[in-house]
Amino acid sequence: MSVDLRKIDQLAPDRIESLNRLPIVGVFYTEFLLNIWKRLYQWEDVVLTAGDTCLIGFIKKTSLGNIFYSLPFGWYGGVVCSADNAPKGDQIFAWLEQRSFLQENIVQLVPEGGYGPRYPDRYTQKALSTHILDLQASPDLNDNTRRNIRAANDAGFKIARCHERDLPQFLSLLRQQVSRTQERRRLPEDFYSELFLHGCKAPGDVIALGAALQEELCAVHLYFRNAEDIFYFDGVASNKGKELGANFAIFDHVIMRNREEGQLRLNFGATPVGDAGLDRFKSGWGATKHTYHEFSRRSLLKQGIDFMVRR
Repeated sequence: MSVDLRKIDQLAPDRIESLNRLPIVGVFYTEFLLNIWKRLYQWEDVVLTAGDTCLIGFIKKTSLGNIFYSLPFGWYGGVVCSADNAPKGDQIFAWLEQRSFLQENIVQLVPEGGYGPRYPDRYTQKALSTHILDLQASPDLNDNTRRNIRAANDAGFKIARCHERDLPQFLSLLRQQVSRTQERRRLPEDFYSELFLHGCKAPGDVIALGAALQEELCAVHLYFRNAEDIFYFDGVASNKGKELGANFAIFDHVIMRNREEGQLRLNFGATPVGDAGLDRFKSGWGATKHTYHEFSRRSLLKQGIDFMVRR
């Protein structure tokens, strides 16, 4: 069977929704998220299918060659296949190899059933991790998390979906946090603006949720949501919000509300390797750590370029 090449806008909406119903693996597949990359980066989008096996990705063109990303910056995606059709992934890997990409990066979170594609030996494998909370199980908060929730509740935060008029406050919080932490965000401010404005619309697959005191936004969280999962994407907080526990107030609200509405899981997002503090924070909510992988291949030319840049 040959590989069928399509564009994202040629996928039927119910096809994307069917990917999202797979356990965990398709949590980032939404039409809005996929199309925002096309608008902001002008990367070429591709959808590779072999039977019911599918890989959605982007091709970044450079002067020296093209780079393939399953989804940019470590977001979940990868080769999606049913339990009895994992071998069809071989055809997709063969298609990628024939294109002689300068580099390939495919992020893969294996579904709960344990099946998944067999990656060829030419790919190197890097272990990554995330934390996922079972929303339908009894809460298992540690003592520190319980104390912080009580303190946040005592502060009196109002938790609500943000409005479009809150965009200047959100961007101000974003800039404050970058200045305070000196963190280097890989995504442009325009991306956050568009994501925030989309998240102000209800209902929708993006949620912008704020914690405010007397009309002053102290923290904002951005979430993705599908039929069964809610996924924490990113959050920002002011110094006051951080001190008074605004992030705890929002997480507590999100967990209770989505549990009541029948959502199955809350995904706390990627946990950087070696970040013990973030690992403890997520575990404190009763979330279970899950391992997923980034499979990558660099051509000899790309290896040489990277070596020269590091010197």
